[in-house]
Amino acid sequence: LLATGNDDNKAKIVRIGGIKTVLDFLTPPNDVVLVDSGLGLLSELTKNNKKNSQLLLDAGGFEFVMAEIANHSDSSHLQARACGVLSNLPIDVDKVYSVVSVILKAMKNHMDDSLVQYEASHALLHYCCRFPIIADLIQSEEADPILRRSHFIPQLPTAN
Repeated sequence: LLATGNDDNKAKIVRIGGIKTVLDFLTPPNDVVLVDSGLGLLSELTKNNKKNSQLLLDAGGFEFVMAEIANHSDSSHLQARACGVLSNLPIDVDKVYSVVSVILKAMKNHMDDSLVQYEASHALLHYCCRFPIIADLIQSEEADPILRRSHFIPQLPTAN
């Protein structure tokens, strides 16, 4: 809550080493609520901020988020937060396929959770814009039913 919408607080948190501190604090196996809160802070600090996103990536944030999304696959809220953080990270093309697969899995496992569907769809859109090559993966036979059932994908009106 300290960082939400407050650029000065975000800058102060980052300046005193907040990104690394959050990762260090959360690295031991922790309760899902604590990890969820940490991911929320990391998402807020990296949203629309390339420098902070790179700092998180350099501090091992990608590996941390990928591990936590796997460790807490039953927590829809954590899955949504993780998708939000992943969409902020400046990953390379060599990691994008694994990220897209994890995001699709989160969407499939939490089909009825609108927050997961929203954050995951946002992340997929972000990666499609950055890496057009992943369009084949998103249009695959595996991904198609997941995306078609997503509550976030708008349905076009049918002609009468």
